[in-house]
Order: sequence, then structure tokens, then C-alpha cells
Amino acid sequence: MSIDEQLVWIGRWQYFHQDTEALTALESIKLTLKDYKRLIEEVAQPVQEEAKGMYRAFVRAYDTFCRMKTKAGAKMDGANGKALKTIIAFLTQEASSKDEAGALEAWMYILLNWDKLTPFIQNQVSLLQINKNLPEILMQLRRNGKTTGEQAASNIREGIRAGRGDLNESDQ
Repeated sequence: MSIDEQLVWIGRWQYFHQDTEALTALESIKLTLKDYKRLIEEVAQPVQEEAKGMYRAFVRAYDTFCRMKTKAGAKMDGANGKALKTIIAFLTQEASSKDEAGALEAWMYILLNWDKLTPFIQNQVSLLQINKNLPEILMQLRRNGKTTGEQAASNIREGIRAGRGDLNESDQ
């Protein structure tokens, strides 16, 4: 039961019951609940402002990215806002610092290294698409932008060079 619901319940109880001792006790509880509610609101406001500030930083970074890539600002609506919040939560969980500052650094890294992704992913610039492809985006960036085939070919070439080092010298 929320504080507001408790206050309403107390008010109704006081209306129907005329016991002075109970009314005095309930009035005291009612005042305590109102003080508690005010305290929660005062504490929650700076936390909400800080959270809005981090969210706004993510939006500003994305808007700058959109302006660089598409020459138009970011389109933010309810669905894209929800996708961004999901991205923030995922990056916060994946960031080494496990906080939103680390998540913002990861977000900036993703956006600044967008050109290292495959052409298909590079064309997926809406927040809904980025959220959907986020694990693939991170995997590609961890592989230095090489596709799976390029990475496999590179690994095979390195393996051949490592195993045939003395053969290459005798062929010359």
C-alpha cells in the first residue's frame, strides 16, 4: 500500500470511528507519513535529476552521431527512448566499472567506431535497430571490425605463418 493510499485509508477510518485515543494515534501516524513522503520526494529529486543528466548525455551523443552520419538530428519517441534505456542498462552491466559513466564511455566508443562495423550494421542507425543488434555490434568491435570470414581467414594465415616459418625461409 502506497503512502497516499495509507493516508486515504486513515482519513476514512477517522471519519467512521470516533474513538479519541485512536484518532490521536492515527493523526500522529498521518503526520509521520506526510513527513516521510516529503523526505522521499526531496531525496528522489536529485537522484532523478542525475539520472536524467546521464540519459541526456546518451541522447546528446546519439544526436551528434546521427548528425554526422545522416545530416539530420536524432528522432526520439517513446519506442526509441525505451530502446535507449535498454541499451544503457545493457552497457552498464557490460562496462568494467558497472556504472552509467562506464556505460557512457562504451556508448561513445561504439558510436565513434561505427565505421568498423559491417556495412549491414552500419546502415542500422535507429536506436531500435542498435538495441536489437547490440551484441553483434560489440562482437564486431571486439574483433576490430573484421567480419567472421575475415577473422577466420586471418587466423588461418597467422596459423600457417607460425607453423611454416622455417619453410618460408627455405623457399626464398
